[in-house]
Amino acid sequence: MALPHAPVRQVLPAGEPPYAMRDFERSALLEGPPGLDTTSRGAPESGISQDMLTYISQRVNHMLATATRSSELQVHTELRRLESSFAALADKVRRVETLLGKDKARHSEPVLQDNLDRLLANIEQRREQEMLSLKRELHQIIMVHNHNADLMADHKVAIDQISTVIEEPKEGKPTAAQLHNRDVHQHIQQIASTLEENSQQEQDVDALLERGEVILQRVGKTIAAFVAPYYQQAMPAVPGLHGLGHMPYPPESYMGAPMGHLPFNHPGAHPLLGANYPMYPMPPMR
Repeated sequence: MALPHAPVRQVLPAGEPPYAMRDFERSALLEGPPGLDTTSRGAPESGISQDMLTYISQRVNHMLATATRSSELQVHTELRRLESSFAALADKVRRVETLLGKDKARHSEPVLQDNLDRLLANIEQRREQEMLSLKRELHQIIMVHNHNADLMADHKVAIDQISTVIEEPKEGKPTAAQLHNRDVHQHIQQIASTLEENSQQEQDVDALLERGEVILQRVGKTIAAFVAPYYQQAMPAVPGLHGLGHMPYPPESYMGAPMGHLPFNHPGAHPLLGANYPMYPMPPMR
């Protein structure tokens, strides 16, 4: 008779006693499966049937005992594995709690006011130096732009004069302009190409000015973001000023003045250098 499920052979851990049959299992093997009439075992008219029932009962009881033993062994193995997993998890939790305690103790140390003031003074000094350097570069760029504008105006006047000489009607003998018409046209083409190059340089200068303004804004925002956390820890907040009471200076000193891009023909002064800049007098914008 084929068994529905083959018994699973388990290897017992070292030091564990082998499985012993319990009392209720031994009685189940003797009594047979539930529902079997034990009063008819000795009846002479059904001897063969009784033997078959006894054999089947023994096999079923053996299968039940084997399945029970296999299940218990599997449960025992799984419980041991879970216990080792829980122990490893508890160890990890203890290590995390230890690290958190060390981090909290390190952050609870007070910030020295002298070190904070010295750091802020160094940052402010470097910021002023960078601002002066950027203003000098922008002033030089504006001077170059004005020089290019003057040069383009001179080229335009020369082109107008040459065009007037070429277009004037002459009677009688041919003029030098008519004899050297080809050379004049080549010269005009060279001047036109020079004007195009100057126009491209103007566009590059405008792009550089806009880039300088963006850099100034980023520098101001970076300094403000770097300074804000130190003053939030070292100085109490002023009531009524949400987020601004901890800064020693107004936000404009860190963020920089608002910088808009003015066209070069604007009558006002440049927004970065100001109307009365003492170091570099501003030339008139064209």
